[in-house]
Amino acid sequence: MQETKTINILIDVDKKFVPKAEYVLRTFCRISGLQPKFFYKFYTGDIHLYYGKKIEYKYPVHIFHNQEAVAFYNQKESYPLKKYSFYVYNKELIPFLFSLKGRIQFLGKKTVFIRKDIISSAFYFLSCWQEYVFESHHPEETFRPIDSDQHHWDFADIPIVDCYLEIFERAINLIIPQFIPLQRWPNQKKYALSVSHNVDFSQHWFTFNSKQFFKNNRKLLLIHPISFLKRFFSNLKSDRIHKKPLEKIKKLINAEVNKGINSSFFLYSYSYSSPNSIDNGKESKYLKQIKTLFDKKEIGLLGDFYTSQNKEMFNNDINFLKKIKKNVNGYRSKGFNFSYQKMFVLLDERNIKYDSSMGYSEFVGYRCGTSYPFQPYNFENEKPFSVLEIPVIVKDLSLISTDSLKISLKKSKRILTELVQKTISRQGHISIVWNPEIFEWSKFNGWNKVYWKIVKKVVKKDGWLCSIDELYHYWINR
Repeated sequence: MQETKTINILIDVDKKFVPKAEYVLRTFCRISGLQPKFFYKFYTGDIHLYYGKKIEYKYPVHIFHNQEAVAFYNQKESYPLKKYSFYVYNKELIPFLFSLKGRIQFLGKKTVFIRKDIISSAFYFLSCWQEYVFESHHPEETFRPIDSDQHHWDFADIPIVDCYLEIFERAINLIIPQFIPLQRWPNQKKYALSVSHNVDFSQHWFTFNSKQFFKNNRKLLLIHPISFLKRFFSNLKSDRIHKKPLEKIKKLINAEVNKGINSSFFLYSYSYSSPNSIDNGKESKYLKQIKTLFDKKEIGLLGDFYTSQNKEMFNNDINFLKKIKKNVNGYRSKGFNFSYQKMFVLLDERNIKYDSSMGYSEFVGYRCGTSYPFQPYNFENEKPFSVLEIPVIVKDLSLISTDSLKISLKKSKRILTELVQKTISRQGHISIVWNPEIFEWSKFNGWNKVYWKIVKKVVKKDGWLCSIDELYHYWINR
């Protein structure tokens, strides 16, 4: 464990906003390897960083606070799109909320004055405020990422919170270099790539019934026979692939081991716990095979939307998974479809150590604005949840599914290459999810090579290649 240095921070904001300011500053300090010590209003001792409404130059680092943020966060509304201000930072246009016009910072002889309210801005994205507002007004619905500000302004592929963090760190390094951030990753690695796979064995228990298929698709056969045939052969091919899923996954695990890759697997178990899904004989037979397959692997629970909202369903699924592995530390919501606050409340109650659901199914990007592990914000208690969030940046199907980008192999390679280069410059983290089917289905031919190429590039570019579970244990102990 690396030694952390204590940084004295004076917070001069309305008391209603103090928990939110502390949350962002603690998150920044946690990533930078600093230990924050907070003071409020008046303090005569040494202050290294001031966050407040006064515009003075007597502190080494001064971060401007806009008091309008206090009133804004007391309401449940999204930030007005017309109020977004964009400025060039590291050759990219990034947004600032609640901020003064003009340049990002002012450098004096003994002080750096950050003129943008990077704390209030960071809270908006890190807490997924827009999703929280939507769920407050529509408790029975889930927020669509395509409706997000990130998608509207086309900056989903930029880790906005990481940019604010970089401004924070650079200001500290300029004036008080004794607080140079700790090494982010082990063994002097420049950045990290965590890899994982989602596994759904639900089709493992069923076989394709051609008579039933014809019965259910008679209209399609009459109206559009070509589409009927395409669907028929697609289902037939899927059935053949899923008949021996354990062999396919074993093949993937062995290939990764040979290449020095340790990945995490998230298993979907709803099909098992459903009383009508399989008979006990099949369960007993395949359960032994699954236990053997994942004997040396860390597994997490892959739940669906209802799993993350319903205690009984969650308990059924997690208890079944514990038949395979005694300790289940992680969780992921299938399709990244969940209710933010409800899910994390449930995960905390069940003492789940980490979650990896904060990602986009529709496109590549940073759903919560950061690439680093962090603790999500509990709005009801005005403090962080205990569970550690490890955000997903790239999901295979976000590149190739019919509901998403549908980009070419060539373009996807370019996107991932650029993502790695930007991550290196920020000492950041990329988490990718590649489903096992991608390595087998002929219609995904070539996409498996994208996976192998990206992990090879990470090793070549001096990155730390790890599983989600490895990243969790490293992060909480660094």
